[in-house]
Amino acid sequence: MEGRKGIQMKKCACLILALSVACTVVISLVGCESEESRVRKCVREADRALEQASSVGRELTVEVGSLLSEMGSGLSRGKRPDSGEFKKGLNEVHKLFDKSDREYGKAKLSYKKAENMKGAGAYKEYAKAREEQINASQEMLKKVRAHLDKLSVEISSAEFNAVSLAEEARIIGEQIEKDANHIKELMERAEDLKNPIKGK
Repeated sequence: MEGRKGIQMKKCACLILALSVACTVVISLVGCESEESRVRKCVREADRALEQASSVGRELTVEVGSLLSEMGSGLSRGKRPDSGEFKKGLNEVHKLFDKSDREYGKAKLSYKKAENMKGAGAYKEYAKAREEQINASQEMLKKVRAHLDKLSVEISSAEFNAVSLAEEARIIGEQIEKDANHIKELMERAEDLKNPIKGK
């Protein structure tokens, strides 16, 4: 009986060892999956923040367009822009600039976090591409913001010159158009990198 009991104990020990090994493998696999899951979650959070920034950007485009259109309409009739009204409108636009910066900042932090996470894999290049897109977008918005601030000062000046103002607007307009085309290329590249990981 002792011999039989000993054999059973050995079998039990072998089963426990096998179970232990199996559990280790399963836990290891779960660990890998959860790591990828964390990266994916981080990227999705960044994508949502970027979409929010884009939404604010669309609102910003409308408000800036309205502000400049109103000023241009007055100038075309030989009327000097009302500096008080322009500043009032500009204050609202600045709130949107600030909101846009916050959302871009959130997205950039999440993309950077995902990029540096263990197991980032294919998400790494995608995150880097989005960071590049965000940096270019923020730089372009800085130029627009600086131009609007300069306009606010110029239309308040006693030396206001409509011709000079129009020339400055033409130059900054060309720069912004060039920047926008570059950002579009960066967006398309990021989307190309996203397609293979979209279903993950």
